[in-house]
Amino acid sequence: MTGGLEVERKYDLAVGQHLPPLDEVVVPGRVDEFDLEATYFDTPDHRLSRARQVIRRRVGGSDDGWHLKSPGAGPDERVELHEPIGPASAVLPPPALRQRVAAVLEDAPLVPVAVLRTHRREQELRGIDGMLLARSCTDDVRARSGARHDHWREAEVELAGGPPELLDRIEAVLARAGVVRAGHGSKLAKALGRPAEPRPLGPGSSAAEVVLAYLARQVGVLQRFEEPRAEPEAVHDARVAARRVRSTLRAYGRLIAGPAPAAAARRLRAFGQIVGAARDAEVVLADLTDRVARLHPDVLPDASVLVLGPLGARLRRMDDDLVARAPGRDQALQQVLIDLLDARRLGPEAAGTARDVLPALRGRRLSKVRRRVADASGHPGLEGWHAVRKAAKDARYATELLLPAMPELAASKAAWERVTERLGRVQDIVVATRLLSELDLETAAVGAPAPVLDELRHGLLAELAPTLAEGRAAVAAALALG
Repeated sequence: MTGGLEVERKYDLAVGQHLPPLDEVVVPGRVDEFDLEATYFDTPDHRLSRARQVIRRRVGGSDDGWHLKSPGAGPDERVELHEPIGPASAVLPPPALRQRVAAVLEDAPLVPVAVLRTHRREQELRGIDGMLLARSCTDDVRARSGARHDHWREAEVELAGGPPELLDRIEAVLARAGVVRAGHGSKLAKALGRPAEPRPLGPGSSAAEVVLAYLARQVGVLQRFEEPRAEPEAVHDARVAARRVRSTLRAYGRLIAGPAPAAAARRLRAFGQIVGAARDAEVVLADLTDRVARLHPDVLPDASVLVLGPLGARLRRMDDDLVARAPGRDQALQQVLIDLLDARRLGPEAAGTARDVLPALRGRRLSKVRRRVADASGHPGLEGWHAVRKAAKDARYATELLLPAMPELAASKAAWERVTERLGRVQDIVVATRLLSELDLETAAVGAPAPVLDELRHGLLAELAPTLAEGRAAVAAALALG
């Protein structure tokens, strides 16, 4: 990363207007012309803009690349950081720049908010000794931000070695020619106009506001998921965010037009298979490590060799695969996630209030749980209850999404959390038992005795029936609440 302090002033020009000669202050130097294209990124509610921070990817001119601009100490100062331009397929700013604004972003994602195409005429301004003091730029700008289009002309004077007072002397010449300071602090501010302050979600919020706010939080988590090893809970957070997006699309995806919902669901399903296996192994390893610690001292060495060693190796292999395929690096996935947050893709139904539009769609999730419970209750085995667990997750997240508009659903949300926690524990027992059976076969193949595996398996199976009973009772209670 490179960077420095930028000291400049910006001026309004009429379309076709030029800067007056500055010969009385500086010696005009070489003139260059560039065509620039810049894509600006911000959160959907414009948090960076309100903090006077700008992230852009600019192509053309002498400084192609990703730029982060932040306020400096003085009114004319901006701190600018640069990252290389990277591949043209990149749809997100580099992690190093996103980390610099993490405190402003919190849980929000970055999305493209404007594209500016600029024809720039840049002139060197030198001293009588030939030293470069500043540069002046005259920019013809065409901007697109959502459905908003604009065209304007402006000028910038940026120091390049000259003293700060040079800007005052140049400004005096410009003022005599009728050129005044720009009414906007940045091109992005001009392109966006005056975005409305986001209003808190509540009972009067539209379905669009509630659904997009919920999706945005999950997309923000998935954008930040770069290096699972860096944070112990990163795998869990990404797995839950992916589930929440998929559940939201199943419950409320009909409000979003176009191919983005199907594309996002397909790619998140593939990611979920990787992250799910890694998270399952992580949970099982923690569980079995605790169980092994409680075994008789005489069998501890066998347990470590037969159970913890192979499972730890398996988890490391899964972690390597997960790091290589982290969603932050999957540009196609990130693009479809960004597409989900485009309010222009929402149909007219989404304009209604969340309380009027969304409960019926949530009701379909509850009906699916009832059908899955009926199926599971009529057949032996655990597969049916695994299907109940998956349907219950959809009900849980569909309820969670609605809470800002319908706070009276808080008890229902807690009930569905209890369902997924208990049935999730059943699934953990199944996965751990299956793993021990695989290890049992491996030890038998090499002729090694493994009574410790039987002891661990029996302990798990002893928990299975009561845990399933708790899960079934929790489903009944959640459905009763509605």
